[in-house]
Amino acid sequence: VLNPASTRLSQVTHYFFKNCIYYSPMNSNTVSGEMLVRTNLKNMRTGLVEPSTFNGYPTPLVRTHRYLYSINAHVYYPRLLRFVTDMRFLMRNKGIKGLFEVLNHKWRVFLFKQKLIKKI
Repeated sequence: VLNPASTRLSQVTHYFFKNCIYYSPMNSNTVSGEMLVRTNLKNMRTGLVEPSTFNGYPTPLVRTHRYLYSINAHVYYPRLLRFVTDMRFLMRNKGIKGLFEVLNHKWRVFLFKQKLIKKI
């Protein structure tokens, strides 16, 4: 908006269908097969949280890291193994410089969440 006195209104609508796994592809980890599954979507008509189902059956979600889930209930992905595989992936694809950039960013995010710094 070039003129602060003028504005425009917009609306964003997301459609969700029955018998689907509601997840965010951009926040999912394709390397480890983990998805950021939206587990708290409410049905506008009923006000109830919709369960994540696939072909009418509940999906066996296993929480692996914060908001990430694995659908394969038999997979166990420990936190240390996740860290090691993520660091290995970074080293292969971004090199040592890229690895340190990511670690530095994670450290700054941690400090920001602890309110020790004012911006990331």
